[in-house]
Amino acid sequence: MTNRFSLPLCVRQWLLAIGLFGFSLSASATNWVITDLGTMGPPFMDYSRATGINASGQIVGTFTTDDFVYHPFLYSNGTARDLGTLGGETGVATGINASGQVVGYSATIDGVNRAFLYSNGTMQALGTLGGDYSSAHAINDSGQIVGCSTTSAGACHAFLYANGTMQDLGTLGGDFSSAFGINAAGHVVGYSTTADGLQHAFLYANGTMQDLGTLGGDLSIAYAINDSDQVVGTSYLSDGLTFRPFLWSNGTMQDLGAPLGYNTGAAGINNSGQVVGSGRVEGGEVSLAFLYSDGVMTNLAQVPEVKAAGWTILRGAGAINGSGQIVGTGTHGQARFYLLTPVADTVAPTTTASAAPAPNTAGWNNASVNVTLAAADNPGGAGVKSISYTVTNGSTASNTVNAASVSLPVSAEGANIVTYSAVDNAGNVETQKTLPVRIDRSVPVSTATAAPAPNANGWNNAPVTVGLSAADSGSGVKSIVYSVSTVSPSGTVLAGGTVTGAAGSFVVSSQGISTVTYHASDAAGNVEGDKILTLRIDATPPVLKLPANITVNTASSAGTAVSYTVSATDNLTTMPSVTCAPASGSVFPVGTTTVSCTARDAAGNASSGSFSVTVRKRRF
Repeated sequence: MTNRFSLPLCVRQWLLAIGLFGFSLSASATNWVITDLGTMGPPFMDYSRATGINASGQIVGTFTTDDFVYHPFLYSNGTARDLGTLGGETGVATGINASGQVVGYSATIDGVNRAFLYSNGTMQALGTLGGDYSSAHAINDSGQIVGCSTTSAGACHAFLYANGTMQDLGTLGGDFSSAFGINAAGHVVGYSTTADGLQHAFLYANGTMQDLGTLGGDLSIAYAINDSDQVVGTSYLSDGLTFRPFLWSNGTMQDLGAPLGYNTGAAGINNSGQVVGSGRVEGGEVSLAFLYSDGVMTNLAQVPEVKAAGWTILRGAGAINGSGQIVGTGTHGQARFYLLTPVADTVAPTTTASAAPAPNTAGWNNASVNVTLAAADNPGGAGVKSISYTVTNGSTASNTVNAASVSLPVSAEGANIVTYSAVDNAGNVETQKTLPVRIDRSVPVSTATAAPAPNANGWNNAPVTVGLSAADSGSGVKSIVYSVSTVSPSGTVLAGGTVTGAAGSFVVSSQGISTVTYHASDAAGNVEGDKILTLRIDATPPVLKLPANITVNTASSAGTAVSYTVSATDNLTTMPSVTCAPASGSVFPVGTTTVSCTARDAAGNASSGSFSVTVRKRRF
């Protein structure tokens, strides 16, 4: 009789893969919901395992009863049900199909193990290949069942059960084989001894058993197969001590690795090629559930949602369905069954853009700019796949980088527009955003005018209106700054101001020589070099110096020549010009003549005056 805790070799090796006897990895980029399915039996017993899940979310497995024996269970619609046995003490459920049919093995009243099919509330023994023992390990949606059974010769062989008949699938040349998985096409996987006594994984299809080889060691076991004939299981490496999960496809066995683990085994695969199993950290005693998907192995115990829910350990992941739901056993205060359900990531990543150097308050730079785009996905999301960007300024340059950040230089003058968005690994596309990058390296150009214009001598004799204007081809003129320094005999006068915008004017009225210094700046911060405008203003007439009235005597009745001196001075300009009529040295007639004089400076200011010349004829 089989002891209540003593299991056949083929079953013990199957339980090894699902984590009952024992393996770490990375955190997940997928959102998950973990459901506590409760516990059955004594709370301190941790031998219970969930081993199968169908498309409807029905779950099967094995729990330890209060009497410390194994029983199969079916979890459906929120309720777990003990499926009982074939009359003996123990039973184990190993698989379930889309119709809710459950397979496994159970002790009979005689104490021998028999494969069973549980359907419509009834547990049916499937018989054997002629021996005393059989166990069923998997069932497909057509109701085909695989497992192992002893023959009349006492050897355990893999079988395929269909339409009431149990077919012996033979071996790879040795005396032992066991089947653990079957797909929709009826292709079967398991392991068998070879003629050399080695244990190798096999694929049975179209009446032929194919040796799948190993990862270098002597032993490999295939546990599951999907509808694409992808096979997963466990194989020893060449050191004979370490075993790894493998994925066999199209004739090639791939080592899935164990990034943080020591020994690792794969237990299940779905039609999307997602693989589950368990791994043990070197030196550790606790198995850890993993998911291998898209080349990434995830430690399911490190999933944020799992940790947040208070689960401390997720032991072996026993099965995964087509929706990616995973079942297994973990510790949530005590040993409990769990269901992990992936939640589709429907949230697009978010990209932020920054410019260095940052633009000024007007939104402009006067040098090249380095733009950094950094994208982040939502917590627990699928992760950023790529960033796409376009820089437009007359012409367009586009690029896509498979990274979460990128830096790009922008150097073209003008109004550049950086358009960008990110995509995550779930295919969510961020709505495009834009960042304006406006660059102007050119200085503005200013001019100054004087009104009224100076005379031919370069002087004005009235206040002058100075007009300032500037032009800029890029960011536009911000302001024109000016200063005025006027030098005169009475001292120096300083003034100045700012014209806001591209044009303005101011009045210079101080007399003297004024130096107007000015320059323009634009919105990007470019500053023009100083320019000079010189103004000469003299509004004060010159001072005319006239002689006193002159009286002369002459013997001639025609008059006489009279000379005189007239001069003028000016406070700013050079010696003013003086004109008198009649001129000095002219012949003045007898009598009194008025001499009129005018002094005029370079600015055009004039002073006038007169004196008299009296000519008297002598009498003899």
